[in-house]
Amino acid sequence: MAMKMEQFVGRPATEKNDCAVRAFTVVSGLPYMEVWKLFLEAGRQPRKGSTIAVMNAVAQKIGLEYNRFKTYPTPTLKQFEKLIGSDPVVAVKRGHAFGFKAGKTLDVGTPIGSRTRIWCYYTKTAPKIEYQCNPKGQYVLPL
Repeated sequence: MAMKMEQFVGRPATEKNDCAVRAFTVVSGLPYMEVWKLFLEAGRQPRKGSTIAVMNAVAQKIGLEYNRFKTYPTPTLKQFEKLIGSDPVVAVKRGHAFGFKAGKTLDVGTPIGSRTRIWCYYTKTAPKIEYQCNPKGQYVLPL
């Protein structure tokens, strides 16, 4: 699904190479400028691309988990879709990051082909639930 630049409220007109910022904005649901500032604090220069180290730092702050493939060749976008299902993720291929959800590419510009190799991806982490026991030894569910 092609997105429009107007959907990223507050994005400077001179900003380029911000595909990772846009992808993290789409998946996290945070405003563009808030994510942009997180990338700036992590070491990204304006109008420059983002390294995996910068994306990892931002992902930790947002609550996304870094995953990479240990097999070679890495899966294609079509194979990747079967692996992750309908969960929203930030997928990274060579030189580009994009949002991906339920079989649709959430990106601006040209569509990404199904034979594109995915290097790594970021998923939302599930919150940890702490279970407590009452004096009788029964589990007490958190509310």
